[in-house]
Amino acid sequence: MSETSVEIGGKKVNVLIEGKGKPLLFFYDQWHTSWGLVPLLEELRYRFRVYGVNPPGFGGSTLTDEFARTTKEYAAFLGEALQSVAGGRVILVLHDIGVPIGIEALAEGYAPLDHLDGVVIMNGPVYEAQQPNSFSMRPSPFLRSRDLPTDRIAHRRRILRLSGEPGRLDEGLTEACWDYYIKGFLRDQVKLGLDIDQSLTASATRLQTISETGIPLLVLWGEEDPLGGKEIAQRLGEDLPNAEGFLLPEVGHFPHVEAPRAVAEELWAFVSRSRPVPTSNGDAVSSPPPDESK
Repeated sequence: MSETSVEIGGKKVNVLIEGKGKPLLFFYDQWHTSWGLVPLLEELRYRFRVYGVNPPGFGGSTLTDEFARTTKEYAAFLGEALQSVAGGRVILVLHDIGVPIGIEALAEGYAPLDHLDGVVIMNGPVYEAQQPNSFSMRPSPFLRSRDLPTDRIAHRRRILRLSGEPGRLDEGLTEACWDYYIKGFLRDQVKLGLDIDQSLTASATRLQTISETGIPLLVLWGEEDPLGGKEIAQRLGEDLPNAEGFLLPEVGHFPHVEAPRAVAEELWAFVSRSRPVPTSNGDAVSSPPPDESK
């Protein structure tokens, strides 16, 4: 697996580009490092062209002083990435803090529909009153600096407790995440987290806007996530009535790490079904199933 450095919206960032077939663009993980996709890549590489984007300040991507680390800025960056990285129509996969940022990008017009064949939402913060996690008395895991792991042992413990099945996590991956975490995320989490918490107050309205676009949606959710499992997936299903939904039993916060084969199968089933897809001008185009011979 290798990353390449590209410029998106005037910002130099690291992007994983791997595999062949239908393009999938991942905006994911608390650490936003492509190494988190390693287990899933083994299942995806022969059917999908995977783009793992490490936005400014994460995964070794450059963070300038002018970038204030707000959800609005990251939503705008995601829109730019959709237009410039894959170079065509893609499936957008959102996870962790990528979920509220992606929801904002879709609902507020930063993500162009004519570059999307669908959106997949995996475990992440969605609602203001989402179930408190086991590491904080606050309803968000992103608010307070004293809640953040400051050494490798605390970092590893936090990942294991987020997992529905700790034994499935790869120790090498945990170490790689820590390296990137120290390089950017630990410094910036509280500032961005405060903005994410504010952004969550608009989630219900934004989800309604997304639902009305008619964009194909898949909610793919680990039901044992301590940040909010089955009950959050069910609420998402109510707020996105046109979405498909699939619960992953005995899976926690990291479906792409804990159950990569199941995630890959659901992604393939989702993109393989032919459906009309709205474009930015309101027209609909047919999205044919991907060609497995690619």
